[in-house]
Amino acid sequence: MKKQLLFIHSAGSQDNGEGSTQLLDVMKAELSDDYDIIAPLMPDPENPDSAAWQTAVKTEINALNTPYILIGHSLGASTILKTLTESTVSKLPEALFLISTPFWSNEGWEVAEYALNDDFAKRLPSLKANFLYHSRDDEIVPFSHLLSYEEKIPQATLRKLDGYGHFLELDSFPQLIADIQALN
Repeated sequence: MKKQLLFIHSAGSQDNGEGSTQLLDVMKAELSDDYDIIAPLMPDPENPDSAAWQTAVKTEINALNTPYILIGHSLGASTILKTLTESTVSKLPEALFLISTPFWSNEGWEVAEYALNDDFAKRLPSLKANFLYHSRDDEIVPFSHLLSYEEKIPQATLRKLDGYGHFLELDSFPQLIADIQALN
């Protein structure tokens, strides 16, 4: 049986190559032989509501088999963190892969409905692996957000990258693929 991989996309349209679709396409091309990739459309992605997204993530998690991997991009990544640290889910992921994750308490990014609790790092479950990826040239979520997570989650493996932008236009993402495959 293939291991399940739940991917939570970014905010915004996910149609016709927009949003996180190219990132998802890369994962499907590279991983679909070994993983059952589940990528639900989140509620109202062009006008996201934190509570609705958290409910959707929790519902998707509760429907999965174990072991499974959880991957999020941008708002999807921060929603995963919020869900895992503020809700009870029926089963924990084997590993967590977060890409271009906004830190909603950074200056200019203070949005209460998306912000994590101050003690979120203590509530983060102990997993086999936690990876955070961020490109220094991300034009949407500043690289400083990764540094905020580095301070709060020192046990996470950080991948500080160049040339990926906000991971919207990808032909490949070898670091992510290798990290996922190394779990086996």
